[in-house]
Amino acid sequence: MLHTTLSFSRGLAWLSTVLCLTAALVLPVSNEAGRSWAGNLRWVTEVEMDIVGQVGGAVRAVAVKGRYAYVGLGPRLAVFDVSNRALPRPIGQTTLFADIVQAVVASPSSPYVYVAAGSDGLYVVCTEVPTAPLQAAAYDTPGRAVGLALDGSYVYVADEEEGLRIIDASNAQHPREIGHYEASAAVWGVDVSSGWAYVAADSAGLRIVDVRNPSTPLEVGALVTPGYAHSVDIDGSYAYVAAEPRWDPEVGMYVGGGLWVVDVRDRGHPVEAGACNTPGTATSVLVKSPRAYVADQEGGLRVIDISRPTDPVEIGAYGVPVSAVDLDMLDTFVYLADAGSGLRVIDVRQPANPSQVGMYSSAGYVESVDALGGYVYLADGANGLRVVEIINPLQPVLRATLSILGWASDVEVSGRYAYVAAQDAGLDIVDVSSPRLVVCWDTPGFARAIEVQGGLVFVADDYEGLRIVNVGAPSNPREVGCWDTPGQARGVAVAGDYAYVADGFTGLQVINVRNPQQPQWVGACQTLHDAWNVAVAGSSGYVADASWGLPIIDLSNPSSPREISRYRTAGDARNVTLRIPYVYVADLYGVRAINVVNSFSPYEAGFQPLPGQITDVALDGDYAYVAAGEAGLFVLRIEIAPPTPTATWTASATPTCTRTPSLLPTATPTLNRVPQRLYLPVIMRVANSSRTVSRQ
Repeated sequence: MLHTTLSFSRGLAWLSTVLCLTAALVLPVSNEAGRSWAGNLRWVTEVEMDIVGQVGGAVRAVAVKGRYAYVGLGPRLAVFDVSNRALPRPIGQTTLFADIVQAVVASPSSPYVYVAAGSDGLYVVCTEVPTAPLQAAAYDTPGRAVGLALDGSYVYVADEEEGLRIIDASNAQHPREIGHYEASAAVWGVDVSSGWAYVAADSAGLRIVDVRNPSTPLEVGALVTPGYAHSVDIDGSYAYVAAEPRWDPEVGMYVGGGLWVVDVRDRGHPVEAGACNTPGTATSVLVKSPRAYVADQEGGLRVIDISRPTDPVEIGAYGVPVSAVDLDMLDTFVYLADAGSGLRVIDVRQPANPSQVGMYSSAGYVESVDALGGYVYLADGANGLRVVEIINPLQPVLRATLSILGWASDVEVSGRYAYVAAQDAGLDIVDVSSPRLVVCWDTPGFARAIEVQGGLVFVADDYEGLRIVNVGAPSNPREVGCWDTPGQARGVAVAGDYAYVADGFTGLQVINVRNPQQPQWVGACQTLHDAWNVAVAGSSGYVADASWGLPIIDLSNPSSPREISRYRTAGDARNVTLRIPYVYVADLYGVRAINVVNSFSPYEAGFQPLPGQITDVALDGDYAYVAAGEAGLFVLRIEIAPPTPTATWTASATPTCTRTPSLLPTATPTLNRVPQRLYLPVIMRVANSSRTVSRQ
């Protein structure tokens, strides 16, 4: 599940480098038709997609100082006024970073806040004016900045596969690296005390590093914890390590997860002192003796009595959060970063019975979008349905959150109703005029995607194939027909008498639905990889085929569909949206506009890289609304200029195509690209921002 993730770069660390090189070296000639660099320079800006708005994002990091909480809100740092704990209120935010904020630490003696922004490195933000936090400096670490510790004027950056980076920030405007330590595994967390750095290094466990001379760090001791070490906090003679469970094939189960207590009195020979299991993945730990507070991804906030470090015991828990990943504490209140839902304020004055007293709800994982009538509707995972006002597209405003049953993975709005594919809960129907959940109709499978046609909803129901539901009476839906496809039905499009199903590894399936009560299979086209979604225009089908990009299928004979060409995208193509002659592809790394005026020679006409994981695009007028996973919702302004028919080198005789006058812009394009650091090699590494917990 996408909402139960940390970082999956253990298995895919090498993929970042490969994809960067692929994008830089292969992409210009990645089509069957072939193109030269001169050709690229001619057409690459045919479709300009500029970021003009963004809203929401997962909360993965929090630091509290005084009346303010500094919160990683998707690809930004947001400042919250928490003087009223019941109503944490955002009052300011930075411009966009090129990746999701992973860690935040606030200086106790200055207005500077340090931000670990994943593949975008380290940022120094001045919060002297809390309503207008300003970027003071940036330092691009070689890896992915995922954890932070501050000791005097030194910032210690857990840089994943690139180890521990030690940054001298005595001049906040000009931070510089003065030392680094390489572990034998990815570094996720760090704490520093009295000249010693305690490093949480994944499968390598806890490493103890002498940093009394920060320019020459030296490992002096280590202990391999039973689980994957994610976070560490030092208290006196003990290191408290939050660890993810690891699969043990000998016992056939996950072991080693939770809180591990390590005696570090002899730093050269640390020894295990005690342990306390947690129900999920322990991602962060904060010690306030005599208790330790653990953010457990699936299990929420766990309160552990450590008055006897050799025998830690859980005494209380708050288990509501969708994905607890970080925490900080002020007085007797824990501020919990819940990546799935937002910022939670938990009262722990009664440790055995912690209770939530306040919350800021954020779009935690935007998987799908639909735009209609001045509003964008977001399928937001466990949060259900979000409604964003876009009357002014440059200033999107989150207006409402509508609860549903299940995990919202796709949404389509028709009339006054929103139809939501809710995975294991089936099909949810929401009256958006009220607003209220009308009904939840449970499909037999796993509702992945939907298509609404008249009074029918076509549901891609995973291993249960295509389900056809009559919603003429929305409060009383009923299935009228079905067809069990051979693979996993992940996407569906309906055109005329046919439903076209993106069926995973079995490709595109064509089903005659003229009579919805008796659907009939008529044909199939095997794609090269994993069909996620499909869109149809005329006699052509456009399939999002994961790592094999965009195949174009000739559907003129539905019983014998055939692939006629393909555009190989740099990332995994997950969704397609049509505005012919362009196909807009959501390929995890960004949005690509593919010109398909010549179906036999598609080419990329524009690309906008984005942070997060891009899974859907909705078009409305001159704007594209993009589902960016943990980065929230992006608004792109689209400016189209026709290709210029200049002589260029090409690898084929394919002519340059000039598009119809109706597509010409009516005004001079306004360029407003933010942030400037959004460039392709960085975004190629954004996909490594989360790791699935499951290890099958």
